[in-house]
Amino acid sequence: MRILTCIGALAVALGSVSADDLKGGSGTASPARLKGMKAAVADIEKGTLRRREFLLPDPAWFGTYTALLKTECGVVWETVDPENYKNGRAELDGYNDVMRAEVEHRHGKGVLDRLRKQAQDDWERRR
Repeated sequence: MRILTCIGALAVALGSVSADDLKGGSGTASPARLKGMKAAVADIEKGTLRRREFLLPDPAWFGTYTALLKTECGVVWETVDPENYKNGRAELDGYNDVMRAEVEHRHGKGVLDRLRKQAQDDWERRR
């Protein structure tokens, strides 16, 4: 529960979720989050591993990171149109949380963070 509280506080600080998304503990699940989670489970059942994110400015090392995700874990990075996510961050985060759990189940805890750090370090060495 402490982890969820920390994530919620970080999300509020970043302005990435609405107050409704943070109602945790109310005894009911966010329908938007559940929709994203169900979509992730359907993709996993089809054998597809994917990370989704809205279009953001990419850091210089990001291409290396997405290539590492694909080659080492079979994860495809997908940029999604916010118009297809009327429920906003809650749906997208539900999807990515389930995918992260599956990728870490298959390839080891922390693999996504390790690959991100590897991409950043590689970029720094090449500078």
